[in-house]
Amino acid sequence: MLKGKLGVALALLLVGCMVCGCAPKHTHVYEKSAEQLPTCTKAGFTEYLCSCGESYRETLEPLGHSLDGEGMCSVCGYGGSEGLAYEWEDGGWTVAGPAAYGEERLAVAAKHESQPVVKIAPSAFAHNASIREIALAEGLEEIGNDAFAYTGAEKVRLPDSLKRVGSNAFLSCTALAEVTLGEGTERLDAYAFAYCTALGGVELPASVRYVGNFAFYQCWSLEEMIVPNGVTFVGDLAFAGCRDLTSVFLPASLETLGSYVFSECPSLREVRFGGTEEQWNALGAELPAGVALACGAEG
Repeated sequence: MLKGKLGVALALLLVGCMVCGCAPKHTHVYEKSAEQLPTCTKAGFTEYLCSCGESYRETLEPLGHSLDGEGMCSVCGYGGSEGLAYEWEDGGWTVAGPAAYGEERLAVAAKHESQPVVKIAPSAFAHNASIREIALAEGLEEIGNDAFAYTGAEKVRLPDSLKRVGSNAFLSCTALAEVTLGEGTERLDAYAFAYCTALGGVELPASVRYVGNFAFYQCWSLEEMIVPNGVTFVGDLAFAGCRDLTSVFLPASLETLGSYVFSECPSLREVRFGGTEEQWNALGAELPAGVALACGAEG
């Protein structure tokens, strides 16, 4: 009889705790329950499930094509976008543009009809806002003026074979957050990345010699710029309007430093220069008020 009464009492106590909210709370412990890996072009997911039935899903972004030296994707075998228009000139193919708009992913292969693709024509993909991803194979040597201006590109990796990024090449690509320049890049012409307001960082390779007028003008999110030794020309307003720019290094190799290079850069407090004070004075450049100069610095 005593055991029966005790059982009833414990049951009533448990019910009371559940009503008043003092019962122990359940801690979710999730385990992977399902997974679909992403492909080059399609998103994947991972699902997690708790023993109580609660679950959640994590989205895995598409991997993007990874083109090898022949312009083939090493992951899925994709061989470049279809429907591109080509023109033959100077011993190689120039990509003249798309046959139709609407594709989100653009891949330019290393060869067309067994011959090398060496150039993207001026304005080839300009104003093609649907483009989100750009993959360019090794062998490409030049991106023409305005080639990708006003596209929706978000991330760009340029091949080591590329020598020149033309004027306005990526002008006003406002979604462009990441750019990787190839190890052979020599010239960034005027307005090459101007108004790329989401661009947070760019590493200039040691091969660069020329940074044109307005090259990174109004790149609001750019925080640091190291101009490598070997660069001889930085043009007018090259980094003007970069409102988040805090750190800059300029090399002793500079022969020309344009006017108003760092105007409208409110976060910038110091410019480090690799040469001597005499070398700096010979450039005839002026820094905005409130920006200090440190000569003899290292990049």
